[in-house]
Amino acid sequence: MHQPEIVAILDMGAAHVQQAAEVIESLGFPLELVKDLAHLQRVEGCGVILLPSCPRAGWMVEQIRSHPRLSEVPLLGFGDSPEDGLDDFWGWPLQGDTLGAALAGWLAEGRSRRARAEAADLLSGVIQAGRLVANRSELDRSVGPYVVRAAELLRSPGAALMVLGRNEREAFVVASTEQGDGLLVPMEERAALSLAMCIEGGQVTDVEIGLLAMALEREPRDCSESCLSFPVMVASQPVGALLFSQEPDHHLPTPLRRAGELLAQILGSALAGSPLMQRIREQTSKVSLQKVSAELGARSLRRYKEFFESSPDGVLVLDSEGKVLYINQAGAMMTGYASKYLVGRPLAEIVAEHHREGLVEVLQSVSDDVDLRNFDLQILTTSEDHITVAVSTSSLKLDKTATVFTFRDVTEARVIEDELINTKEFLERLIASAVDAIVAADSMDGTIILFNQGAENLFGRAAEETVGKVSLDELFPAEEYEDLLRQLHSPHFGGEGRLEQSHKHVRDAGGRHVPVSMTASIISDDMREVALVAIITDLREQLQIQERLALTQERLEVTEKQALIAELAGTTAHELNQPLTSVMGYAELLIKKMGPDSPFASSMGVIMNEAERMAEIVRKIGKITRYETKSYVGETQILDLDRAAEE
Repeated sequence: MHQPEIVAILDMGAAHVQQAAEVIESLGFPLELVKDLAHLQRVEGCGVILLPSCPRAGWMVEQIRSHPRLSEVPLLGFGDSPEDGLDDFWGWPLQGDTLGAALAGWLAEGRSRRARAEAADLLSGVIQAGRLVANRSELDRSVGPYVVRAAELLRSPGAALMVLGRNEREAFVVASTEQGDGLLVPMEERAALSLAMCIEGGQVTDVEIGLLAMALEREPRDCSESCLSFPVMVASQPVGALLFSQEPDHHLPTPLRRAGELLAQILGSALAGSPLMQRIREQTSKVSLQKVSAELGARSLRRYKEFFESSPDGVLVLDSEGKVLYINQAGAMMTGYASKYLVGRPLAEIVAEHHREGLVEVLQSVSDDVDLRNFDLQILTTSEDHITVAVSTSSLKLDKTATVFTFRDVTEARVIEDELINTKEFLERLIASAVDAIVAADSMDGTIILFNQGAENLFGRAAEETVGKVSLDELFPAEEYEDLLRQLHSPHFGGEGRLEQSHKHVRDAGGRHVPVSMTASIISDDMREVALVAIITDLREQLQIQERLALTQERLEVTEKQALIAELAGTTAHELNQPLTSVMGYAELLIKKMGPDSPFASSMGVIMNEAERMAEIVRKIGKITRYETKSYVGETQILDLDRAAEE
């Protein structure tokens, strides 16, 4: 039963949103009001998006069109004025009699668009898978990844490639999702006959689940589970099949069924004339490690020598004491030891000393029928170099208990793994010890995937309560988050996908807005956005320091001004005292000579009084110690001598 398609309305504070919601609900359409882009991304089954006219509508159209999950959803506008990029636009008020039919039509159009996009993605996936097997000479190693990729494309929990041998009683598992290495694993005669029957007509058929279970070396699941067989054709003849399991009550959609047919055709073309197909045809009998246990003696080992020699990996057969019974050519080339030298010697002689004790435990576990995981073993080669080999084990019942080691050289791979692990650990320590907050979020749904100690301190949130549980938009005020996304997708703020140093506000666990400086970038993989990373610096302490610095600077300027005025006042008083003393002296002499009856006596008295007044002003100027002003004419401020000269 299909989930009903949702009509999503972006509620960005625009007019008429609630009225529009009521109209649409009255028409019987499932509806959800969303507040922002992050909320919209989380709406399951979104069929159409309605965008009201508002100042940020144009930016929102741009964001929706560029988002991979929303780009195929019809985008419809309503309100006062349409925006570029809309699929349709309706003026206000909405007309219910025509709106229902229009919405139904756009829901159908959305389904058609998604179907086309899914078909295009599926075809692209098939083409990419085909490139894996383009080189026939490398088919031994590439067929395994091809089967795994085919299972992913068909959404199958398990898949295998089975190919018939020289007749319908012989069949091999070439690769599977459980064992994707291209080794030929012989099947029982019953399985071979079952495979021959299901591919006989060259048509896609339902087959018994037991066939795939045997190929995957596991117990069959519930009989309600189904399995589809896609015949693999070489020279117009069915030679094998790609088998895919399906969940109960699940029928493969037609596009996936056609993709499966195409995947099988590609594989048939790759197998034709390939060394792998030649190797399958040259097998003389069906051999499996499970069946070898039924054989006896060294004669049985010789019987399977050809099978072991055909393996691209090294094969060692050991007796219960750990002595070498057999080593194939690939193993001899890998280690440098000839078969004649090793046979009859303990394997421990060529194993690194610190691995010998573990080798004894492995042999004991195999003899006790304990299932072992693959393990690494260090071997000393004839050139006295140590190589690391990855080993898988199986026990064989010959004359006495024997163990088969299948191994391949992984020395270089382990060195690279160690370097990657060291680099990863270093980066984790670097991120964890960074003072700044470092936050990363999944680009698809905004879920936080990285939250270091600096982020915990800034936001007041514990990492274990945030990673995988909180969305990035919850860490920002709504408008700041929308600006962040817009700037990251714009070429004007550091280049598309990058944001240079920028001042913003984040929201801590208590809802308080915190001023920060941040840089951010989008991480892409194969042209698809996968994550957003931000490095955020808390500016609260810096802003407080700036405020204190500004206040200190202001006080320093006042102090410097006061010191300057005091120096200037002292200089002025000193320079004015001398001419003023002379003026007062001469004025006093003139008064004495003229006498009180002189007609100029009164004027000379005024001169003498004003000179004394000036002398008093000069004395005050000489005592100025601080900068104090008073209002004069209009808005003019002049120095207040009385207050500036107070002691």
